[in-house]
Amino acid sequence: MSRCSRCGFELPEDEEARFCPNCGAPIRMAAQPSAYAERTLGKAGSVEVRPLKVSLLKRLKLIAIFFAVGFLSTVAGVLSSVDPSEAQMIVRETENLRDTILNTPGIGVAAIFGNNLMHCLLMFVPVLGLIQGVYVLYSTGRVLAALGMLYGSDPLHLMLVMMVFPHAVMEYVAYSIALSESFWLTYVTARGGLKAARRELNDAAKMIVVSTVILLLAAVVEMVILLQT
Repeated sequence: MSRCSRCGFELPEDEEARFCPNCGAPIRMAAQPSAYAERTLGKAGSVEVRPLKVSLLKRLKLIAIFFAVGFLSTVAGVLSSVDPSEAQMIVRETENLRDTILNTPGIGVAAIFGNNLMHCLLMFVPVLGLIQGVYVLYSTGRVLAALGMLYGSDPLHLMLVMMVFPHAVMEYVAYSIALSESFWLTYVTARGGLKAARRELNDAAKMIVVSTVILLLAAVVEMVILLQT
């Protein structure tokens, strides 16, 4: 039930009522909270409408969920069928990229970081970012499937080995943060409109900074591992 914006009195649900029964204020002035907002009664008895804020716990839970989604997307790619000619092309491109990173001075960390950051930033886009993230992680699985086919290895085993390395886990965490924020931007915009979306964009900016730092550290770790192998 709505309350009068002047005195806080609970207004009747009678559609013909035009004035507050307690103070006489026009009902059209009464606060009309949206589904996105919550109501609190202020000191003066007026209704204060404030937007709901997504809690840190909810954000962490959704990041964990998208980590699982990303992992399963890679598993789906690993289990997909890859014909020999496609497998050779995928492995050739992967090996050429690896050789470029190792043999070009000063490009290593920047190349790894730049490529991963580009994919990550696209994942922050509402709705489309979710599709982009699933596709990228599915494609990662197809690379492992191609490697397994050409070198006679179990691609699932290759995936488990990959996830042992810290940089792989860090990349998945960064992508999960991006995917979860893509969801929250979509959800908040649908519930509260552009005004609510602008507020959520502040949190999205913070998440972008966190993801960027994680990916930079992951690129450094990956480069160290590549140089040792």
